[in-house]
Amino acid sequence: MDITGVPIPQELHPRKNPRQSRAQATVDAILEATAHILAKRGYDGMTTNHVAERAGVSIGSLYQYYPSKESLVAALLQKNAEDNLRTLQQAIDRAAGLPLVQALEVLIDDFLELHATNPQHHAVLIDGAPQIGILEWERTSTKDNLGVLADFLSTYSDEFRPGLDLPLALTVLAAMTRSIFDRLVVHDPAGLKSDAIRREILMVIIVYLTGRAPGPRSDAAD
Repeated sequence: MDITGVPIPQELHPRKNPRQSRAQATVDAILEATAHILAKRGYDGMTTNHVAERAGVSIGSLYQYYPSKESLVAALLQKNAEDNLRTLQQAIDRAAGLPLVQALEVLIDDFLELHATNPQHHAVLIDGAPQIGILEWERTSTKDNLGVLADFLSTYSDEFRPGLDLPLALTVLAAMTRSIFDRLVVHDPAGLKSDAIRREILMVIIVYLTGRAPGPRSDAAD
């Protein structure tokens, strides 16, 4: 499913979408195997045969859904984008009505948890979009998510430092937090569950948005 207004090239589309639970299980196994092989062998070393063997399906079954290894990586990128959007929307629902600091705690906690749940997927997708030529799609996906976040955080505008350009500020913060998350995924997956790292991320975001440091962490995000 394309969640942005920018189409993914036709050659990267799945040949068909699963319509039954058994077919969905096959697709899930193929994508899980793709993430494993990418992590183990890298993009250049991955083949569709490797993926099929790991998934426990025939190469013919794989090709029923995905025409190439590029289409497999594109499918993983799309799943990652869908997971990000779903996590953001759920976090916003949970954070609605909370004070700013507590709302940001919810957002930070949920995204750290998303990355901690399956760091292997995120690790192999960090450079996936440039490799298969859909960087514009990924940028648009990120921009769309930032628009959703800006709409939510605009309700706290009275608490922001004077003259803050919220869309620009969120672009800067997104680049910063993505760099942190990507580094943790690759070099220190356990850090994704570290309270100390969560506190530092919250401190940076709050000071940047408001110009003042937050108080002690609340229990609202628990």
